[in-house]
Amino acid sequence: MDVGKTKGSFSSLALFIITILLVLAARYHSLDFVQRSLWAEDGNIFYNGANLLGLRSLFEPYAGYLHVYPRLIALISSPLNLSAIPYAYFFGWIMAFVLMRWAISVAFSESQHANKLAFFVPALLLFMPHSGETFLSLTNTQWWIAISLAIMASTPEKFGKGSIPILVLMTLTGPFCILFAPVCAIRSIQTKRYWVLVPIILGAAIQAYFLTESPRPSQALDPDIDHWLVFLNNIVLFGGGNTLTLIASVAFWVSTMIIVLKSEYRYKAIIACAAIALAASVYSMKGIIGILSPYGDGSRYFVIPFALLAVATFSCEAYGRTLLIACMSLSVIFFNSNRLQPQVDMNFTTYVELSKYEATLIPLAPRSPAPPGFYLKAESGITRPSQYSDYQVVDSVAKLEINACNNSGAVGLLGTVELLRSGNVTLSIKENGSIIEETRNYPAGVQRIQLATKKSLGPADLEIKSERGVLASGPIRAKLICM
Repeated sequence: MDVGKTKGSFSSLALFIITILLVLAARYHSLDFVQRSLWAEDGNIFYNGANLLGLRSLFEPYAGYLHVYPRLIALISSPLNLSAIPYAYFFGWIMAFVLMRWAISVAFSESQHANKLAFFVPALLLFMPHSGETFLSLTNTQWWIAISLAIMASTPEKFGKGSIPILVLMTLTGPFCILFAPVCAIRSIQTKRYWVLVPIILGAAIQAYFLTESPRPSQALDPDIDHWLVFLNNIVLFGGGNTLTLIASVAFWVSTMIIVLKSEYRYKAIIACAAIALAASVYSMKGIIGILSPYGDGSRYFVIPFALLAVATFSCEAYGRTLLIACMSLSVIFFNSNRLQPQVDMNFTTYVELSKYEATLIPLAPRSPAPPGFYLKAESGITRPSQYSDYQVVDSVAKLEINACNNSGAVGLLGTVELLRSGNVTLSIKENGSIIEETRNYPAGVQRIQLATKKSLGPADLEIKSERGVLASGPIRAKLICM
């Protein structure tokens, strides 16, 4: 074994991961993004599924198809302390970029710039016009894994039988193998190499089976032409509206059309995968096409097309001024994209502390207006004593304590209340002239409420409150916890 070469590979990998972390920090203008990275199905489906079903969770379909990769990461992570879950899931997400780096380096191995492409293109993709919906979360790794799958489908001659285990994992994560199978079949026939095609075809058959067994609801075609024009504008201008993005977009599409006419099959295959992914997204969201935007609803549907355009452009073998214009234009578009909004702080660590008192449904982003929303179910060893107090609800407000939790940086509330109708219940903390609130939505009836949030050190006045007519008046038993 070449020890020096192995050390160099590890060093290069470490530098790549550090670069990805720095790019994320630059996009979020913050270093605190991992703790807030849990998202939606990370809890309801993957964490809870791993704990409930064990190995069977790997083959449990969701939304009509298998998600083996995120379920595998969730299963491996399930023995970890709850506070480590955001970091374990984030590691699972970032491994999709390591996979992309490997796929690019192999697919374009004959290029003298292969290693540079494999290093910088994945990092560049993090600057694409995007809301951040698919960033950080294990739930959305499938969109990034699909980029590597498209690259492999477009270059089957570069991948041998050793890549089959990776391909199996990729094809059983999301429905994208169905989309890229035709491109892979054509390229496999051209190159007479079939190690990539076989697992893609088998994966496509499996995913198609699950899709037919649990079909997604179909939407009626949106008849409003203006909505379609808005969507087309978001594609052509990459969601941008300023003059610089407009000029760069026109330059990119003109130069790309010229390159397509004289490019080699590999480039055309990657562009075809981008077009197919976009067409599938249009079909999936055809009833509400006008709301789709790289910066808004459905931003995940733009990730694969935009990413594959970047991969095709920067790896193209056609040299000359036209390619230079395409690369520069796309770089301008990406680096001119809107700043990402920081993730919502859902007080995950505080709810983890609360779970030490009883089994807790920990809320996850995005915040849902309907109960129970997205959550992670944390079991409890009941490591803390339960001492409850009686409080009185008057006009939808219950005063809890005055000048309480002086030395605590967080506070939690456990209690049973009656809701006359569904609505928000809020833990309100008044301290130093400011108010901190943690709100969750609950259905009508007798409900177990669990609320937790951070606070500043110092005494605070605490109360439970709700919209008028939500909390029933009368006595309640609740436990206020200074953490």
